[in-house]
Amino acid sequence: MPISDIPILTMLRTRMQWHQERQRVLAENVANADTPNYRARDLAPPDSATLCGRLLSIFRAPTPATSPETAPPTRNSPRTATTAMRCVRAATQ
Repeated sequence: MPISDIPILTMLRTRMQWHQERQRVLAENVANADTPNYRARDLAPPDSATLCGRLLSIFRAPTPATSPETAPPTRNSPRTATTAMRCVRAATQ
């Protein structure tokens, strides 16, 4: 699997592109601060919940449960909680 196909890296790349575009818009606001009737603009933040939900759905993909080790994580399993916490941290930074 190419590194560019890893879901968390794709999410981070999308977030960084959003930050880059927002920086451009904010710089435009500063440059036009003295322009009469200019209205400052901003970008809406990306929907982190949707991105995290897609990421978590990949980790919860159904697998043939032949033993407890291969069973998908349950809602309250430590594996799911750790993945969710990482996703929340990545989305808030």
